[in-house]
Amino acid sequence: MPYKHYTRQTIEYFSSAYVEDDQKTYESAVMTDNGTPEYLDNAKTLAPSTIHPWVSSLANFIIVYQALTTSLYEKLFLLLSLGDFPPMAIPKRKYKTDRRKACLLLCRRFFITGSFFKRQFHRLCNNIRILLI
Repeated sequence: MPYKHYTRQTIEYFSSAYVEDDQKTYESAVMTDNGTPEYLDNAKTLAPSTIHPWVSSLANFIIVYQALTTSLYEKLFLLLSLGDFPPMAIPKRKYKTDRRKACLLLCRRFFITGSFFKRQFHRLCNNIRILLI
């Protein structure tokens, strides 16, 4: 990701850990079995507060993507696929403003839809493989 010290996968991993688990705090989200991740070049550890801007960045990517999807088919597909999920909530202790609540909800939806599309893609690939055999 541009202007980030960590890879997209790392950012998604820790952001997902925070957003998808109602019990997680920033501090508990950055803890792994081996402790807190460190930069390779200077051994500084990942600060728990780093997750806050990562969640905002991911939510902003979704907003930009939605603005760029101008095709009616894409918008319809997005609405239909997002409509399959149960209503989401964020615990009140995770936000202070309505804007942050919306950001957290958008980020949570990002991870849920990502999992949904991965499952659909794998199902489609398996069906194609079966047809080709």
